[in-house]
Amino acid sequence: MKKNEKKKPPVSTSENEAVKFWGEAESVGLVDYSKAEKAILPDLKHTSKAFAVRMPNYLLFKLNNLAHKNKVSCQSIVIDIIEEKLIKKSPPKK
Repeated sequence: MKKNEKKKPPVSTSENEAVKFWGEAESVGLVDYSKAEKAILPDLKHTSKAFAVRMPNYLLFKLNNLAHKNKVSCQSIVIDIIEEKLIKKSPPKK
């Protein structure tokens, strides 16, 4: 096999086989990333989980006022604040 040639992944007969194979295999020897194209996945849904947060009444009052002032839900404000803080506190990518 030439240096730039890639092996072909096995043909799966079922989704379960494909999931099992790609869960264990390294794609480096099987996929030619130089030919990769950016994918747009419009139907991809964000996954989320619910969790409860206890906070003092004064913070909840401030949160409700901020949400009302911006005409958005409290949940949206909380998500934005958490995301902003996580981005700020995350170590820079290398």
